[in-house]
Amino acid sequence: MIVLAPEEMQEIDQLAVNKGFPELLLMEEAGRSTADLICEVQRKKNMKPRALIFCHTGNNGGDGLVVARYLDMWNFDIKVILTGTPDKFSEVTQTNYELCKMRNINLFTFSDMKYAEVKNLIKEREFIVDALLGTGIKGEVRGAVAEVIDLIEKNRSSSSLVFSLDIPSGISGRTGEVLGGALQADYTAVMAFPKTGLCLYPGVEYAGKQKIIDIGLPGSVTNQVTVRTFSISDREAGNLIPDRPAEGYKGTFGRVGVIGGSPGMVGAPCLTGLAALKVGSGLVKLGIPESIQATAAGYRPELLTEGLSDDSQGISRKALPRIKKIEKDYDVLAVGPGLGRSSEVNYIVETLIKEAEIPLILDADALNELSAPELLLTRDNPTILTPHPGEMANLLDINISSVSSRRIPLTREFASEHGVYLVLKGAATTVGHPNGDLYINPTGTQGLATAGSGDVLTGIIAGLVAQGADCGDAAVLGPYLHGMAGELGSKEQSAPGLTAGDIIDFIPDVLKKLL
Repeated sequence: MIVLAPEEMQEIDQLAVNKGFPELLLMEEAGRSTADLICEVQRKKNMKPRALIFCHTGNNGGDGLVVARYLDMWNFDIKVILTGTPDKFSEVTQTNYELCKMRNINLFTFSDMKYAEVKNLIKEREFIVDALLGTGIKGEVRGAVAEVIDLIEKNRSSSSLVFSLDIPSGISGRTGEVLGGALQADYTAVMAFPKTGLCLYPGVEYAGKQKIIDIGLPGSVTNQVTVRTFSISDREAGNLIPDRPAEGYKGTFGRVGVIGGSPGMVGAPCLTGLAALKVGSGLVKLGIPESIQATAAGYRPELLTEGLSDDSQGISRKALPRIKKIEKDYDVLAVGPGLGRSSEVNYIVETLIKEAEIPLILDADALNELSAPELLLTRDNPTILTPHPGEMANLLDINISSVSSRRIPLTREFASEHGVYLVLKGAATTVGHPNGDLYINPTGTQGLATAGSGDVLTGIIAGLVAQGADCGDAAVLGPYLHGMAGELGSKEQSAPGLTAGDIIDFIPDVLKKLL
């Protein structure tokens, strides 16, 4: 499914209006469907039908006035507080303001009210509707809107529910950042399409439960806008899982080679290999230092091992002939889990980038030893990189905060400029494709923030590629499965207690759910 930046949504809206689709009708559909959602929740939770609606002067406020009209028609006790004067309203918002007056809906102007009055209304109401600011705001929230946000957050009852229209007020529709102050919504009625700011943190947390609202935009209009940002659903993820023919055997389902491990880091390649098996790969071999081969071989009997020439720091360049043999016999090579750092490792990594003729997945120390990202341009076969923000900062020679604040453009630019699939891990993992497309992963939990979790993700992606999945599909599906496994594990056990091994154990349950 497509994910829009605020300006893309505005372009679609304007195209629809220019083609004759009434702006008033778009607002009507947005408000009515949001009112439907509020009524649905009110009935399910058996709450009193009392709502306080805050509206600003733009079209988001107009949507809120439509909500007020419908809830009033459906016998809710309604009060509306305006944070601006009607002379500042947009034309369509003004129309709905007049319609609310015709229904004798209680309309108040914030500037005319005492703080105590507003506080009491906030405290007593079961439903608070946030129709203040939309997705297009820039800069910090100020003035009356900032005051209202603060009043709601400090005075709302623990049993009340906040419904935001399109996005919680104060959240950037582009980046998900808090712009000075923001409302914590319980539900967000998202108009037409997901927005980037609602897929990234902290925006996704502020949004609460998101419900996509169909506002009636014609498909012919949407198709005129070139969209390069996407997300996937359970149904779409299920369609990406490779087929498994009934007559298949272990060779049918692919062979994964894992090059990794070093003294003190034997667990990382083992986790990668086991994850590849659990996601469906038929055969996995670990290429690891000879000094730790016996330890790795005892981890799980299903994992094949091959000892590689090593020194005190890990694998040495003398191991390259054996690594090349693994490459020749296997379908994909995952390089980096627990590999360690040394000039020898650097030589091995850069040689494989230049010479490997099968898909490569570069993770962890393989990324740390990539001294010149431009080397990736020499690859004729697909390459998947799976950095966390620290590794990404190292690749780009920037600080981690810059990676976090520019996650989408950095992912897109790096993948396009270097001809790779880039999986930038973290809360809301972003996946860039060489053609400029970008995916935001919607699954996951804080339980994934545990040692070895990234090694598991590498194994999942490698296992999918080995089974014949397109590398771009595997780069998108891998984080989705990984995130779902973390979610299931957190529910069954607890997020703080989840380990990388637990994540692996839940992979089969995720596949069962999606297939």
